[in-house]
Amino acid sequence: IRLCPQNDKVYFNRGLAYQNLEELEKAIADYTMAIELNPQDAAAYFNRGVAYQDSGEHKKAIEDYSKAIELDPEDADAYKIRGEAYAELGQQDAAEADFCKADDLKAAQSE
Repeated sequence: IRLCPQNDKVYFNRGLAYQNLEELEKAIADYTMAIELNPQDAAAYFNRGVAYQDSGEHKKAIEDYSKAIELDPEDADAYKIRGEAYAELGQQDAAEADFCKADDLKAAQSE
């Protein structure tokens, strides 16, 4: 990071490392920096969403999953995990809609 402070991938990768160590605040900070450097990186939004969800911040997680889906509408995993976040908040209709969309995308990708 000292050598390439404007490279979003180094922040993303360090975020992954922090997430694997369950240092979620540090992971969120690094994903946030990666997003600031590259706002079109769906994976950074997705992974920050996972870190938020693991932290119990389901609303923030849903916001990030929604942005990841906006950037990559064919990502079945983003729909599935957003559905899980909706379910955690008791929003069963939204959860079911996302689970169905995830299943539809997976079926279409396997054809």
